[in-house]
Amino acid sequence: MNYSDIKIIIPTCNHYLHLNEGLLWTLDKFWPNHGDVILVGYEHPKFKLGKGVEFVSMGEQTGPEDWSNDLIRFFKDFTDAFFINAIDDSLMTRNADVTQLEYLFNMLKNDEDIGKIFIHGSLNYPKMRVRLEDPKYSLVTINQDSNYRTSIQSAIWRRSYFLQLLKPNLDPWAYEMQHVKNDGVTILSTSSNHPTMYSHLYRKGGHFMKTAWWKSVFEPTELGEEDKAHLSKMLNLK
Repeated sequence: MNYSDIKIIIPTCNHYLHLNEGLLWTLDKFWPNHGDVILVGYEHPKFKLGKGVEFVSMGEQTGPEDWSNDLIRFFKDFTDAFFINAIDDSLMTRNADVTQLEYLFNMLKNDEDIGKIFIHGSLNYPKMRVRLEDPKYSLVTINQDSNYRTSIQSAIWRRSYFLQLLKPNLDPWAYEMQHVKNDGVTILSTSSNHPTMYSHLYRKGGHFMKTAWWKSVFEPTELGEEDKAHLSKMLNLK
């Protein structure tokens, strides 16, 4: 499997479905050579899907507690050894470092002890990281006893590790709150010069950010004025 073959999987729900139009637009703008995208949801989107984007319906949406049950069914058919996950209520905010992403993917592919690599600095806090893994791209290893090792912030995943953590009857928050520790699996994160960056559209509870939906989460970058105007119109943001 080559870097160009790795697919981006975006789980979504009916409430957030329309936001994916913005995420897909920023993916194409800031990461134009990304792999194919699979949007995994329920109701079919009303916006047009671009080239290389597939929508997979999991049937009727029954509630957040079935999030993991529905993904377990999806991953029975999705058999790629690796994938990248993306968050439906996010937007990319700047160009991706494709050279670094390819480097990270090859590191994951060639080391079976690595379960995933965060691609924007998630869990990059001093108490969570144990050592410098690779000075070339400021990679650090996440401590075995850190919380949120199961975070669904964007990462390159080994499919087998994701499924190992994907227990039945979990909503996304419960999945993250498993706090699986001391499992012996290596999890890496960039500590600076992240290969991708994004912003959040919603805060917990489902409300738009009052002012800063265009600002990056882990660094002081943000979308330009033209992009902000385009996305505001596309997604009816304020």
